[in-house]
Amino acid sequence: MRRNFLSAKLAHIAKRFEVDTQKIRGELIQQLKSFVDDCLRKASECEIKQKRKGKGRRPSPKQQQIWIRTAAYVSQVINSISKTYDLAQIKCELEELKRMVRELEVGELAANQKRNRKA
Repeated sequence: MRRNFLSAKLAHIAKRFEVDTQKIRGELIQQLKSFVDDCLRKASECEIKQKRKGKGRRPSPKQQQIWIRTAAYVSQVINSISKTYDLAQIKCELEELKRMVRELEVGELAANQKRNRKA
């Protein structure tokens, strides 16, 4: 009798973990989808600014490519999260994404400062 109780208790814990994990993964995926939209908006803003020749700052096409590449990478992370239950792997991928975005922001800041010095 005790064995069945423990098995049932363990099954309940495992099911709860699965439900909680799915909920966390679902929320994370929704937030990352919003982040993809933000990246694509930034890329689109680059395109709009490039079309207005001589009006305002003109980011390089390279900046637009970087934002699009970042959006693609975030989409890959979303795909990976949707397929894995390994929270350590998810955390690792999010850390890599944070590093990538940090580098992008630093590069964009440096490019803006360089353009401002030229002006």
